[in-house]
Amino acid sequence: MTVLGVIGYIFRRLPCAAALLALAGFIWVALHPDSTADPERLPDFDYLPTARRLAEEEKYDECIQLCEDVIALRLPRSAEAERLRDECRRRRESFLHRGTLAVRGFVTGDASTLEAAIGAVVSDMTLYGDVRDLSVQGWRKLSGRETDRLIIALSALGLATELADWADWLPAVLKAFGRAGVIGKRFGRVLTEAAKLALKGGAKGKAARAFFGDLGGLIRKCNLSRSKAVMRQIDSARQVKILAAAAAHSPRQLHLGCRSAGVKRLSAALDGAASPARTLRIAARQGPDGLRVLELLKKSKTVKRIKWGA
Repeated sequence: MTVLGVIGYIFRRLPCAAALLALAGFIWVALHPDSTADPERLPDFDYLPTARRLAEEEKYDECIQLCEDVIALRLPRSAEAERLRDECRRRRESFLHRGTLAVRGFVTGDASTLEAAIGAVVSDMTLYGDVRDLSVQGWRKLSGRETDRLIIALSALGLATELADWADWLPAVLKAFGRAGVIGKRFGRVLTEAAKLALKGGAKGKAARAFFGDLGGLIRKCNLSRSKAVMRQIDSARQVKILAAAAAHSPRQLHLGCRSAGVKRLSAALDGAASPARTLRIAARQGPDGLRVLELLKKSKTVKRIKWGA
């Protein structure tokens, strides 16, 4: 047989071979539904490197909270996490140091540490805090410097305490987060627009107030330390709604899942999940590898449905 004849033979048989391979793949998926590993059998995620990095950056409150969640769920290296937690507590326990930070936060609005953030939130829950911030932003405007639209919008929202129960404290917390660099630019724009709409009536105003209700529920369940880790990554109202529901189930698992897999991936996995509680547990314990296996299992089921339908 000539070379051209061999090539022609191969091309004539190629479609048949491809079809047979595809059929074999469909049969394998149909007969082996558990060919992908069970995500809950994967090794647990190691959070200690993240905790140590937080300690090195002197983010003691976040490090302590992460270690406590690791200890509570009995994740790997819990004993080391306990020692690191105690060490961070010793570094932070100076009464004079903590008191000074709280006073500075109350007076200036600084929120770089947990103690300062508490002082800032307390001041912002009073008339003094909102007036102070509006005065500072007004002075910046008059002197030709850039103003912070988010601080202005939240201060105005804080003065309108008749909106809902969250209006008494949520704008204060969000302002503290904004000063601490916890809120990203994209989500800052979402908050600014929502604050403006919440002050108005109509359907858009109602939707904005519902959004702040979800955000308030998320922060209330997670506490300040966990909320810092979660808020750093949020960039949409949809994520807030999904994560608020998860926080109501387990704030510890939500915090760990956001630390390991990230808010974007975790919220995408939870959105429309058949079992959100199981998805959240896997994200907290197995991290991104567990979510990856869940995604593969979901795709496998889709392929089987297509196969039997065909």
